[in-house]
Amino acid sequence: MKLAVAVVVASATMAASAGSAAAFSIALSGGPFTLTSNSVTFSDSGGLVRVSCAGTLEGTLDTGPIPLARGSAVGAVDGGAFDRCSGGGGAPLVVQPWDVEVESVQGTLPNGATGILLRLVDFQVLLTVTILGMPVSCLYAGPLGISLSLTGTNPYRTGTTATGLGSSLSKVSGSAICPSTISVSGVWTIDPPQTVTIF
Repeated sequence: MKLAVAVVVASATMAASAGSAAAFSIALSGGPFTLTSNSVTFSDSGGLVRVSCAGTLEGTLDTGPIPLARGSAVGAVDGGAFDRCSGGGGAPLVVQPWDVEVESVQGTLPNGATGILLRLVDFQVLLTVTILGMPVSCLYAGPLGISLSLTGTNPYRTGTTATGLGSSLSKVSGSAICPSTISVSGVWTIDPPQTVTIF
Protein backbone atom coordinates (compact mmCIF):
# COMPACT_ATOMS: atom_id res chain seq x y z
CA MET A 1 0.00 0.00 0.00
CA LYS A 2 1.39 3.44 -0.91
CA LEU A 3 0.13 6.89 -0.03
CA ALA A 4 1.35 10.43 -0.53
CA VAL A 5 1.36 12.71 2.47
CA ALA A 6 1.75 16.33 3.52
CA VAL A 7 3.58 17.06 6.72
CA VAL A 8 3.88 20.04 9.03
CA VAL A 9 6.06 20.77 12.00
CA ALA A 10 4.52 20.94 15.46
CA SER A 11 4.65 24.20 17.39
CA ALA A 12 7.58 24.19 19.80
CA THR A 13 8.81 26.54 22.47
CA MET A 14 11.35 28.94 21.02
CA ALA A 15 14.73 28.24 22.56
CA ALA A 16 15.79 31.74 21.55
CA SER A 17 13.35 34.60 22.00
CA ALA A 18 11.36 35.69 18.96
CA GLY A 19 12.95 39.13 19.12
CA SER A 20 16.53 37.87 19.23
CA ALA A 21 15.96 35.22 16.58
CA ALA A 22 14.41 37.73 14.19
CA ALA A 23 17.63 39.79 14.33
CA PHE A 24 19.52 37.00 12.55
CA SER A 25 19.41 35.35 9.15
CA ILE A 26 20.06 31.76 8.08
CA ALA A 27 21.70 30.30 4.99
CA LEU A 28 21.56 26.63 3.98
CA SER A 29 23.54 24.55 1.53
CA GLY A 30 20.11 23.95 0.00
CA GLY A 31 19.13 21.92 -3.04
CA PRO A 32 17.17 18.66 -3.33
CA PHE A 33 16.75 16.62 -0.14
CA THR A 34 15.08 13.40 0.95
CA LEU A 35 13.66 12.44 4.33
CA THR A 36 13.18 8.72 4.90
CA SER A 37 11.82 6.77 7.86
CA ASN A 38 11.52 3.06 8.52
CA SER A 39 8.49 3.67 10.73
CA VAL A 40 6.12 6.63 11.04
CA THR A 41 3.24 5.85 13.39
CA PHE A 42 -0.25 7.36 13.64
CA SER A 43 -1.90 6.31 16.91
CA ASP A 44 -4.41 7.36 19.56
CA SER A 45 -4.06 7.15 23.32
CA GLY A 46 -6.89 4.62 23.64
CA GLY A 47 -5.32 2.03 21.33
CA LEU A 48 -8.11 2.10 18.73
CA VAL A 49 -5.85 3.40 15.92
CA ARG A 50 -2.27 2.42 15.21
CA VAL A 51 -1.05 2.72 11.62
CA SER A 52 2.71 2.35 11.01
CA CYS A 53 4.40 2.85 7.63
CA ALA A 54 7.77 3.38 6.05
CA GLY A 55 7.86 6.97 4.78
CA THR A 56 9.67 9.10 2.20
CA LEU A 57 9.47 12.87 1.65
CA GLU A 58 11.29 14.67 -1.15
CA GLY A 59 11.74 18.38 -1.77
CA THR A 60 14.09 21.31 -2.22
CA LEU A 61 15.58 23.71 0.32
CA ASP A 62 16.50 27.30 -0.54
CA THR A 63 20.02 28.60 0.05
CA GLY A 64 19.03 31.97 1.54
CA PRO A 65 19.80 34.27 3.22
CA ILE A 66 16.44 33.86 4.99
CA PRO A 67 15.24 35.84 8.03
CA LEU A 68 15.53 33.62 11.07
CA ALA A 69 11.95 34.09 12.24
CA ARG A 70 9.08 31.72 12.85
CA GLY A 71 7.19 31.15 9.59
CA SER A 72 10.05 32.08 7.24
CA ALA A 73 9.91 29.88 4.14
CA VAL A 74 13.04 27.80 3.52
CA GLY A 75 11.84 25.43 0.78
CA ALA A 76 9.11 23.01 -0.25
CA VAL A 77 8.25 19.31 -0.23
CA ASP A 78 7.00 18.20 -3.65
CA GLY A 79 6.70 14.45 -3.22
CA GLY A 80 6.04 11.87 -0.56
CA ALA A 81 4.99 8.28 -0.03
CA PHE A 82 4.21 5.83 2.76
CA ASP A 83 4.44 2.13 2.01
CA ARG A 84 4.68 -1.20 3.84
CA CYS A 85 1.87 0.02 6.12
CA SER A 86 0.41 -2.08 8.93
CA GLY A 87 -2.83 -1.42 10.76
CA GLY A 88 -4.54 0.55 7.96
CA GLY A 89 -3.79 3.20 5.37
CA GLY A 90 -4.39 6.81 4.35
CA ALA A 91 -4.69 9.27 1.48
CA PRO A 92 -3.34 12.77 0.69
CA LEU A 93 -5.71 15.71 0.99
CA VAL A 94 -3.47 18.68 0.19
CA VAL A 95 -2.09 19.49 -3.27
CA GLN A 96 1.71 19.45 -3.44
CA PRO A 97 4.09 21.26 -3.08
CA TRP A 98 4.01 21.85 0.67
CA ASP A 99 6.01 24.77 2.12
CA VAL A 100 8.87 24.19 4.54
CA GLU A 101 9.13 26.89 7.21
CA VAL A 102 11.36 27.70 10.17
CA GLU A 103 9.74 27.00 13.53
CA SER A 104 12.59 27.82 15.92
CA VAL A 105 16.29 27.42 16.66
CA GLN A 106 17.57 25.79 19.83
CA GLY A 107 20.57 27.12 21.74
CA THR A 108 22.26 30.52 21.75
CA LEU A 109 22.44 32.62 18.59
CA PRO A 110 24.45 32.94 16.48
CA ASN A 111 27.39 30.77 17.57
CA GLY A 112 25.89 28.41 20.16
CA ALA A 113 22.96 26.90 18.25
CA THR A 114 22.30 23.20 18.85
CA GLY A 115 19.26 22.44 16.68
CA ILE A 116 16.70 23.76 14.24
CA LEU A 117 12.99 22.94 14.03
CA LEU A 118 11.29 23.02 10.62
CA ARG A 119 7.60 23.09 9.72
CA LEU A 120 6.33 21.20 6.65
CA VAL A 121 3.05 23.02 6.22
CA ASP A 122 -0.57 21.89 5.93
CA PHE A 123 -0.62 18.23 6.88
CA GLN A 124 -3.92 16.40 6.51
CA VAL A 125 -4.42 12.67 6.26
CA LEU A 126 -7.45 10.42 5.78
CA LEU A 127 -6.86 7.16 7.65
CA THR A 128 -8.78 4.03 6.71
CA VAL A 129 -8.81 1.71 9.71
CA THR A 130 -10.87 -0.97 11.41
CA ILE A 131 -12.29 0.08 14.79
CA LEU A 132 -14.35 -2.32 16.91
CA GLY A 133 -14.65 -4.58 13.85
CA MET A 134 -15.94 -1.77 11.58
CA PRO A 135 -13.97 -0.33 8.61
CA VAL A 136 -14.07 3.46 8.95
CA SER A 137 -12.41 6.55 7.45
CA CYS A 138 -11.13 9.28 9.76
CA LEU A 139 -9.87 12.67 8.55
CA TYR A 140 -7.20 14.32 10.71
CA ALA A 141 -5.33 17.62 10.38
CA GLY A 142 -2.66 19.42 12.34
CA PRO A 143 1.08 19.97 12.74
CA LEU A 144 4.00 17.50 12.67
CA GLY A 145 7.38 18.54 14.04
CA ILE A 146 10.82 17.61 12.74
CA SER A 147 13.97 18.56 14.64
CA LEU A 148 17.45 18.63 13.09
CA SER A 149 20.49 18.66 15.40
CA LEU A 150 23.33 21.08 14.61
CA THR A 151 26.95 20.05 15.17
CA GLY A 152 30.28 21.84 15.02
CA THR A 153 30.79 25.59 14.99
CA ASN A 154 29.06 28.23 12.88
CA PRO A 155 28.65 27.34 9.99
CA TYR A 156 27.06 24.20 11.42
CA ARG A 157 26.34 20.79 9.96
CA THR A 158 23.05 19.02 10.49
CA GLY A 159 23.10 15.45 11.72
CA THR A 160 21.66 12.76 9.49
CA THR A 161 18.80 12.07 11.94
CA ALA A 162 15.65 14.21 11.98
CA THR A 163 13.37 13.51 14.94
CA GLY A 164 9.60 13.81 14.81
CA LEU A 165 8.19 15.75 17.76
CA GLY A 166 5.19 13.60 18.60
CA SER A 167 2.67 15.95 17.03
CA SER A 168 -1.06 15.81 17.71
CA LEU A 169 -3.64 15.82 14.90
CA SER A 170 -7.33 16.61 15.47
CA LYS A 171 -10.27 14.88 13.82
CA VAL A 172 -11.89 17.02 11.13
CA SER A 173 -14.51 14.55 9.95
CA GLY A 174 -15.32 10.85 9.85
CA SER A 175 -17.17 8.20 11.79
CA ALA A 176 -18.35 8.96 15.32
CA ILE A 177 -16.10 6.17 16.61
CA CYS A 178 -12.93 7.78 15.17
CA PRO A 179 -10.72 9.03 18.02
CA SER A 180 -10.84 12.82 18.45
CA THR A 181 -7.05 13.12 18.25
CA ILE A 182 -4.11 11.03 17.11
CA SER A 183 -0.37 11.47 17.49
CA VAL A 184 2.29 11.19 14.79
CA SER A 185 5.79 10.02 15.65
CA GLY A 186 8.88 8.76 13.87
CA VAL A 187 12.59 9.21 13.27
CA TRP A 188 13.70 10.41 9.83
CA THR A 189 17.03 10.44 8.02
CA ILE A 190 17.87 13.53 5.94
CA ASP A 191 20.03 13.14 2.82
CA PRO A 192 22.17 15.05 2.12
CA PRO A 193 22.91 16.69 5.49
CA GLN A 194 22.72 20.49 5.36
CA THR A 195 25.33 23.14 6.11
CA VAL A 196 23.66 25.89 8.17
CA THR A 197 25.11 29.38 8.64
CA ILE A 198 23.55 31.83 11.11
CA PHE A 199 24.56 35.50 10.87
